[in-house]
Amino acid sequence: MRRKLLIILFAKFLVCLANPVAQNDEEQGEELEILSYTSCQLPTRSNSYVEGIGKPIFDCDTLNRYKKPPCGVFQTHGAHVWVCCPTGSLETPIDDYEGYDYYEEGVTQCHNDQHRIDSDSVYRCKDGFECTVGRQCGAEDFSNITNGPPTLCGYDVNTGEDKFCCKDLNPSTLKVSMPQSPLFPETNSGAARPCRDHSPECPRWAETKPDSCDPHPDLDDPDSIEAINHSYEFMREACMESCGRCQDKGCVDNFESCPAWTLKGYCDKAPKFMLFNCRESCGTCGFRSRFDTELQVVNGKQYTDIKADDFTCGENFLKTEEWNEAPKTGSTDAGEIGLCSYTVISDRFALTAEHCNIGIHRKGQYRSVSIRDNTPYQETIGVSRVWTHPGRAEGAYYDIAIMELERRIIYDYEKYGNSPSCIGKDKFIPNQRALQQGAGLNEEDELIGLQDVIVTIIQNDECYAKIESAPPKIIKNQFMQELPEGINDGMLCTLGIENEDGIIQGPCQGDSGAPLFTQDIAENGDRVNLTLVGIHSGAASCGSKRKKDLPAWWVRVATFYDWITCIKEKAAQGKTYRNTESGCSRQIRRSFVSPACSHTKLLDTDKC
Repeated sequence: MRRKLLIILFAKFLVCLANPVAQNDEEQGEELEILSYTSCQLPTRSNSYVEGIGKPIFDCDTLNRYKKPPCGVFQTHGAHVWVCCPTGSLETPIDDYEGYDYYEEGVTQCHNDQHRIDSDSVYRCKDGFECTVGRQCGAEDFSNITNGPPTLCGYDVNTGEDKFCCKDLNPSTLKVSMPQSPLFPETNSGAARPCRDHSPECPRWAETKPDSCDPHPDLDDPDSIEAINHSYEFMREACMESCGRCQDKGCVDNFESCPAWTLKGYCDKAPKFMLFNCRESCGTCGFRSRFDTELQVVNGKQYTDIKADDFTCGENFLKTEEWNEAPKTGSTDAGEIGLCSYTVISDRFALTAEHCNIGIHRKGQYRSVSIRDNTPYQETIGVSRVWTHPGRAEGAYYDIAIMELERRIIYDYEKYGNSPSCIGKDKFIPNQRALQQGAGLNEEDELIGLQDVIVTIIQNDECYAKIESAPPKIIKNQFMQELPEGINDGMLCTLGIENEDGIIQGPCQGDSGAPLFTQDIAENGDRVNLTLVGIHSGAASCGSKRKKDLPAWWVRVATFYDWITCIKEKAAQGKTYRNTESGCSRQIRRSFVSPACSHTKLLDTDKC
């Protein structure tokens, strides 16, 4: 069977600027909680506040100051929770105040009427649906792949079981089967992998306050506010191992539809449901989790450690004809960021342009990437952290960002036909034709999905000569604004190529962050040695014959190779954001470049 189209390695950003909720909430229920920004405050004993920042729990390096566990989750984001991480100075404690649970050195965590998350105070099921535990729901309630899982409407305050807005409550109908067999069992035993705590503080919290793992410790008076365990909401999500929430089942999905929901992005759309109930598929624990450091090796191909000799990259075969019959997914890109592209460089990391990095640290917002678009294996994966280069300030320079994904991408070349892209190491690239991929507008201002375009790489001095010959107005209003240090060693230029229709092909609006590849073609038509050499930052025009000799500019990836690999290595070791960045300070210094002082028509007077 003849092969046709290339499987893509990257795609468009998907940015949601609202609080994540189940997509079918219009049918089942509505979420009443409103999320705002990443800033937060923790009240002190003196009725003042300590400032905090909402952070992923694994990035908060002041958690050890919490004498007892936090009383609630700042927000649920994909496969992990966020916590209010204290940043301000702490005041001297005063006398205990009844009804508060104190943060060490004076910060209170819990108000005695906060964070109750039973069905009456957080969710309300729509008419025709009832909030009940999953074992009472029919299988049909958990089989809707398109609209996603049912709405999570709280938990049973006696047992801790999750409750859902269910419609099929007929005792005679087929009930949902739970839990499932492990998708990625232990290599040797074949058993499910264990559930994991998301903070090393979890065992201490569970030991010093054991009732924090109990949903309702005071059963003598179940209606009293004091009977509600304020820390349980946090502990049940962040400390599953210490609280024994998974019991003897381990890291498995509860529902058969979890893998399909995961592919469609519900780990981010409905994180409160998916975090525990689809914990293996979403990577809350297990092989796909950020806490699992095992190398991914499939049929002798290794996809995790990009510096290892056996790392597999740059391999992509062509789609088969039956794959072309797969329905295309409409773009859901929206909001302030517009369209951006990215490139996957390992099973956990991807690269994009820094100016695409908007909104990732705001509460209630999430970013996700889509891989293997327009194939049966298309998958949406959330972004958990983004590192931008410290040199980023003005113009197009240092316009590069490293994204850590929420969970591991699963590779199998024989099944999926793709691998991560290789990263270019050689700073010198001779003039040659190269492959640009992008999902932005085409030269006729149409959005038609991912496109392959061939462009020509040129040397930096040749690029400057093209710019120097441009009309003075274009030089002043465009090139001097974007390239005030000249075409330095951190940049790379390309020229568009005229196609058979007379259109000059090259990057257009929406191609920010798009990759520029060098490649080889195997005898069977597969693309091999697909190597990322540039990340698109800007261009003089899109499809204009009048400006056909004016270049597009890209970040030269090889200049930042050591920084990229260092950030990836430190982050994969489980280090916090700050420790990852500080651990790569030497590589950061080495990646700074000097202005191109001979490019006088572009330079600010004080650059050289």
